Amino acid sequence: MSSIGPEEDRNLHQRFAELRRQDTARAPEFAALLRPRAKRTGFSAFSRLAIAVACVLVITVTLARYHSRPPAKPVPSLSEWRSPTDFLLQTPGRELLIGVPRLGEWPQGIAVPGSSPSPIGTKKAI
Repeated sequence: MSSIGPEEDRNLHQRFAELRRQDTARAPEFAALLRPRAKRTGFSAFSRLAIAVACVLVITVTLARYHSRPPAKPVPSLSEWRSPTDFLLQTPGRELLIGVPRLGEWPQGIAVPGSSPSPIGTKKAI
């Protein structure tokens, strides 16, 4: 990496100062930017009318073509729609939530074969 000496530093400073002077000479006065322009640029009334008529025609033709086409296929009802990710909602243990549990009975397929629930508060013999 090369270092810049004091001579190159002064040279750069002078060159940037010259660029700032050139930019200042080209910039308009601030007060001139605030004043409204005497001559208004833009479209004439006829041009605006022609553009508005053209827009109305384009919209009319587009809508006429859209409404003249028969529908490609019937749109299904929202109540018939099925999500492609419904299977993700099928969580393990959902059979426990289907009905009201009955006290003293285990749902089918839940208990491990050979085990039975033990009453609360009884101690097992060691």
